[in-house]
Amino acid sequence: LVVSEENLIPGTKDENNAGLYFKLEAGWHIYWMNPGDAGEPPHVQWTLPVGITAGPLRFPAPKRLPLGPLMDYGYEGEVYFPVMLNVAKSLKPGPVTLHAKVNWLVCREVCIPGKAELEVSRRVGTEDDLPGVNADFGLLLDQLKVNSYPEPFPANAKAVFQPASTGIRLSVETGKREPSAVFFPSDPDILDNPSPQKLTPTPNGLILDLKKDTNLTANPTQLKGVLELSGGRAYEIAA
Repeated sequence: LVVSEENLIPGTKDENNAGLYFKLEAGWHIYWMNPGDAGEPPHVQWTLPVGITAGPLRFPAPKRLPLGPLMDYGYEGEVYFPVMLNVAKSLKPGPVTLHAKVNWLVCREVCIPGKAELEVSRRVGTEDDLPGVNADFGLLLDQLKVNSYPEPFPANAKAVFQPASTGIRLSVETGKREPSAVFFPSDPDILDNPSPQKLTPTPNGLILDLKKDTNLTANPTQLKGVLELSGGRAYEIAA
């Protein structure tokens, strides 16, 4: 559990001012919000002082992680899940303790549940105080530039899909030719996760041909998820 500021300033909120950091041994992975064919994403239960609240975990764009015949969506190496801390304007100055009960699942050939109770002590300052970024936190964020966090899909971009008997064709227009792309569905049991995603670049974007999950009985009205493009660009889309 990491918290960037040495002083929590009342009346402020910052989407990157706290989070959970995992460093995994080689060959092991943890999970995205939709874990794919197996797994479970990390969960956190907060115990916070009155006047401080925490938003949901923010998930970076995951990777496709084959595990035998299955396909998981998750992270290897190092990963950071930011959390927005909201500090009420009425909060009085003084020391506070931020407590998080965290559960996760880590997998290689086998899966092992993990849990920890984590605490960080900080001081609530006044509006005249400077936050003072924790030096270790700054170094951590520099290390983690490999993580791409999905952004809202640009207003001038377009994403639509057409279902077929066994597949879904996702057409995306970004205004330029896209040489690489991978789609991660937000909802489980929509796609056959292990199947290759066939990419066809177009002058204004791309087409991805995806295979449906064999158990899918009705086509979705929206195809929601994260689309990762070249250069680490990642977008939340609802086609």
